[in-house]
Amino acid sequence: MYFYLALVAGILSAIAFLVIRVKKGGVAGLLAKTFASVCFIITAFAAVKVNPNGLDWFMYVALGLIFGMIGDITLDLKVVYPEKSSVYLASGMTAFTIGHIFFIVGMAIHYGIHWAVPVVAIVVGIIAVLLGPTLKLDYGKFKIPSMVYGITLAFTACMSGYVMVVSNFKTAYIIMFVGAVSFLLSDLILSGMYFGKDKNTPVNVVINHALYYIAQLLIASTVFFI
Repeated sequence: MYFYLALVAGILSAIAFLVIRVKKGGVAGLLAKTFASVCFIITAFAAVKVNPNGLDWFMYVALGLIFGMIGDITLDLKVVYPEKSSVYLASGMTAFTIGHIFFIVGMAIHYGIHWAVPVVAIVVGIIAVLLGPTLKLDYGKFKIPSMVYGITLAFTACMSGYVMVVSNFKTAYIIMFVGAVSFLLSDLILSGMYFGKDKNTPVNVVINHALYYIAQLLIASTVFFI
C-alpha cells in the first residue's frame, strides 16, 4: 500500500508540475518540480519498506535519484536566473551524470559488465554529439560535457538492456530498461530545447518532462520488484 500511494503521489505531482511549468514557470515551477522530484525519491523509500530484500539495489537507486533531484533543481535555476544559465547547466549535467553512474554501478555489482556495453555507449554518445550540426544543434562550449553525459546516459540504457537479458527478463530489470530508454528519449528532446533554435516550446516541455518523470518513477519502482 505504501508503495502504490507513493507512486500515485509521484504521478500526480509530476502532472501538477507540468501544468504549473507551462502556465507560470519561474519560482512556482521550480518549487513544483522540486516537490515532484522528492516524490520519486519517496517512491523508492516506500518500495524498500515493502520489499526489504531490495535494500542493496535500493542504495544505488536512491543515490541516483537524489542526484537526479539535484539536477532537476539546478536546471530549473537556469530558467529562473538566465544570467547564470551556463553555471546551472553545467551543475545540472554533472549531477545527472553522477546519478547515472550510481545506476550503472548498482547493476554492474549484481550482474557484471559485458565489454560491448561501454563500447556501444561510447559510440552512441560520440555520434550523438557529432551529429549536432546535422540536427541544427549548437553545443558550443558544452560539446565535451554533452558528449560525456551522452556516453553515461547511453551506458545506463545499454547496461539495463544487458542486465534485462542476463537476468532472464526479470520484471525489475524490464522496468529498469524501459525507464532508462525513457530517460534517454527525454534528454534527446532536452538537447534540442537547450542547444537548438525555436524548440523550447510548451509541447516539447511537456513531452520532455513527462518522459523524464516516467523514467524516474519506473527506476524507483524497480526496488519494489527486485
